[in-house]
Amino acid sequence: MVGAYTRKVLSHLVKSKMCKICNLWANKKLPAPAHVCVKNYEGRSKGMEATMALELTIKAKRQHGFIVGFIEPP
Repeated sequence: MVGAYTRKVLSHLVKSKMCKICNLWANKKLPAPAHVCVKNYEGRSKGMEATMALELTIKAKRQHGFIVGFIEPP
């Protein structure tokens, strides 16, 4: 999320559908050891950006009181 006037990054998210460690152990048909799993999204890739935009909008309003809108390109 970028500020309308400052053009500075206000907030960001990273989503991932896969975890390299989980996939490696799944291919070996063994349970994955305890690790920090980066997989934090399930669903179609097409909806990932829209989901992140919604989450950022909700976070901005709840945590910072930002009014979220959009600027149309020229």
